[in-house]
Amino acid sequence: MFNNNEIFTSPDKCIEECDKQIEFANNIINYLQQYVKQIESIKSIAGSTKALQQMNPLNMMMDFINSQNKKKEDE
Repeated sequence: MFNNNEIFTSPDKCIEECDKQIEFANNIINYLQQYVKQIESIKSIAGSTKALQQMNPLNMMMDFINSQNKKKEDE
């Protein structure tokens, strides 16, 4: 980056370097915001998939059979 003396001896260079660092930091922030949106989308898709799996007729039939078998075991 730059040393403290450059702030006083080369203010233009310091300003230029600060602008570069600010731009770099803003790029990182933008990247991370996009990453969060992607992860939230993946989480949403996974939630929808889970709900669809629970509504799957085959799974519902197996749940019913399992519950009937459990009732028989409990009796």
